[in-house]
Amino acid sequence: MADTDGDAWWAWQHALSAALSPDAGDRAVRAVLSLAHGEPDLNARRLARWRGGRAVLHEEVLAHAYPAVRHAIGLVAFPALARAYTLRHPSRDGDLGRFGCRLPAFLAHDAATRPWRALSAVARLEWAVHRLHRAADAPPLDAGDVALLCAESLGCLMVRLHPSCRLLMVPRAALACWHAFHADRGLVDTSAVMASSHDGANSAALVYRQRYRMAVREVDAAEREALARLRRGCTMASALQAAAGDREEPSDVGGIFARWLGDGLLVVEG
Repeated sequence: MADTDGDAWWAWQHALSAALSPDAGDRAVRAVLSLAHGEPDLNARRLARWRGGRAVLHEEVLAHAYPAVRHAIGLVAFPALARAYTLRHPSRDGDLGRFGCRLPAFLAHDAATRPWRALSAVARLEWAVHRLHRAADAPPLDAGDVALLCAESLGCLMVRLHPSCRLLMVPRAALACWHAFHADRGLVDTSAVMASSHDGANSAALVYRQRYRMAVREVDAAEREALARLRRGCTMASALQAAAGDREEPSDVGGIFARWLGDGLLVVEG
């Protein structure tokens, strides 16, 4: 479509990049078309199709990373949100998997997103889940490994939280929204779930990977402290001591430990 030598080629690339920008105006479009060879009307249609395809692609990328947010906002309004986000934060990365990283902050602070501000916490949760797909992996400690250890050796074992795990604080309404969406496969009114929750308290959400499934669950204060220790690295005894907290029944701690093993949350250090 254009000359390919020297300065002409670079001028073409610069003009094309400007014309494909989400906020490109008529001047940018005319500039790139003036450098193109071939039939002007055909080139204009091709460029329009290209621009439209990029907009759809960006919307689809955001929808894939934020399905509960998309459902709560609505299929009609979500394209407008995607366009507003793309205008404010154009894709500058060759990896589209990172394109939506700023959406939680965008929902929380941008004037254009005021109607959807409450969904920023849901977006933070969804982004943590989305990033699990590319999180580091490591062989987890399992029940078979534990069976080979005596009680003393187990207590002294240095362990760490699995590198794919994330622990974040979010409002309980955000957790309820995420679980409602995924439990009912998008059939529930998640915006109503958010609106009906009058408890503004935060809760700790553990985001983790169970083999090929992404999971989210709420943890209480004692388990949160235990997981925080595990994130830094500690002995198994230290982690279980923190998990015990004020629990009256030792069996409760045993249940937590069994769940950690079943969920693959622990890795051995060293």
